[in-house]
Amino acid sequence: MTLTIDLKWYSGSAIVSRMSEYLAIVDIFRATSMIPTLLERGAGRILPVALVEEALQLKERHPDYLLAGEDRGRMPQGFSFGNSPSTVYTSLPPGGLAGRTIVHRSSAGTQAISRAVKVKKEQNARYTIFTSSLLNAAAVGRRIAGLNGGRDERLTILCSGYLDKIYALEDEIGAGALIEGIVAAGSEVKLSEVASAAYLACRGAGEEMASMLRPTKSAVKIIEVGDEPDIEFCCRRNMFDIVPVVRDGAVVRDGQE
Repeated sequence: MTLTIDLKWYSGSAIVSRMSEYLAIVDIFRATSMIPTLLERGAGRILPVALVEEALQLKERHPDYLLAGEDRGRMPQGFSFGNSPSTVYTSLPPGGLAGRTIVHRSSAGTQAISRAVKVKKEQNARYTIFTSSLLNAAAVGRRIAGLNGGRDERLTILCSGYLDKIYALEDEIGAGALIEGIVAAGSEVKLSEVASAAYLACRGAGEEMASMLRPTKSAVKIIEVGDEPDIEFCCRRNMFDIVPVVRDGAVVRDGQE
């Protein structure tokens, strides 16, 4: 059967209770690239929050939690990690976060995730929330395609954008990579015009994606705060066979109880 795919840009009003069977949130630079990196390094669950203060309050109540993320691109005081997936990947060995709970705050991606979680809980909505990046788009695409069990369903891809609302080229390409993964898994898809544009943008990006995305607003900010290696890292295609899914308000690795 057909999976109808639409793309939206995040704002608080972009998430409604009955929007789709599936919701996939994309923030390539850098929140949804950070998530599979943390899970690959063994994190048990990731708690997305909108505010630095929320993260610090959780840490006060649960001293064993680790805080990761950024405020205006930089690691806040009291955090163990910034929002740099390349740093996490190179500084920690496999299993280095084994079973740990990570509280994650960013200026864009975790805003969308925490909002989606809140709406789903408040309105008892049924949609399943995934996160996707270039690092794991094929895995997420296969999973969503596999869930499409013989009936017409809908997927909304929610792009975080630059500072939540402004168009970001990297997120459009990331959305296209997810669509590419779903198509490659054999799903019959029907794309909205904006989803078609994302699919075509990804297919046209080629092998020089990092160079092409370097002048974007998000990449310029990453360079400004000293995390330039993240640009190339976040542009790696399908590095991780990891599907992050939201359960009980936390992002976990699909298949992990």
